[in-house]
Amino acid sequence: MNVERNKRIAAFRKVSGYLLWISMPMLIFTGLMGAIALLIFACLPTGNTTLIDVVINMTVINDPMAWLWKAKLDLTSKITCIAIAGTGLYMCTYIIFYFHGLIECFYEGDIFNKVAVNHARKAYKMNLYFAYFFYGCQLMA
Repeated sequence: MNVERNKRIAAFRKVSGYLLWISMPMLIFTGLMGAIALLIFACLPTGNTTLIDVVINMTVINDPMAWLWKAKLDLTSKITCIAIAGTGLYMCTYIIFYFHGLIECFYEGDIFNKVAVNHARKAYKMNLYFAYFFYGCQLMA
């Protein structure tokens, strides 16, 4: 049984070594590209499209993201959209960060220690909150 357990741990370490090379660039890419996109969106010119118009057009139009980039939002709707997108970006980055920590624990060979379980629990909870957030935004639209 000990030999079989060591084989499984070795397999976890091997796969985790490959996943470490994926998870860290994914974390950096998500954080940087999301922050850059929010900054670009914040610098777009303001107009007179209100928050109610944004909500109505998000439900009617087939490509709401393209419309959102083209529409000239007023300051209140722009701040609201940036806050919602920033919250989603924070949640995604949080999940990827703890996923990376879990993969590091797997790579070290500590599969079910307290730190690994804590990383998995935090990533799962934030994923659950992200699902509630996403479905809440869908229900509002």
